[in-house]
Amino acid sequence: MADTNNFQAQAYTARGTQRDAVSLPESLFDGTVNVPVMHQAVKAFLANQRQGNASTKTRGLVVGGNQKPWKQKGTGRARQGSTRAPHWVGGGPNTHGNTKHRRPGSIGPGTDPSRVIKGKKMPGHYGAERHTQIGLRVEKVDAERNLIYVRGAVAGPKNGIVVVRKQG
Repeated sequence: MADTNNFQAQAYTARGTQRDAVSLPESLFDGTVNVPVMHQAVKAFLANQRQGNASTKTRGLVVGGNQKPWKQKGTGRARQGSTRAPHWVGGGPNTHGNTKHRRPGSIGPGTDPSRVIKGKKMPGHYGAERHTQIGLRVEKVDAERNLIYVRGAVAGPKNGIVVVRKQG
């Protein structure tokens, strides 16, 4: 028969105060602690708890960005450096966390008319003008909380004002 010697270990509460002694089997809990192995086991457990849905394209899946599309001289075409440049389909500064595509730079002609023309398309103006959206459906009215639940896409910024009127 197996040896069933037990030894007493002190138990603590979550606040760190002593609770009572616990009887533990000596065959499992008596021995030296290998801290590096314990560290690896904890790290492996925590790594397995991650969601694991991050994906990075491999070299074979990346399209463009490395080689010149054609040689610099002799083709009769304009010189090009990369198919990831902004004027190529699929190119532009939107990659690698670049924020230059949100900064307008110079926005008006230099000489004539020496001003910014009204209605200039610029970043950050989503919902800056009034917009009528038809075809929305009122799903529910909560009179206690002064809420109207609308089904459909409502254009505009966050915390914008929405006016609801009967269609027709």
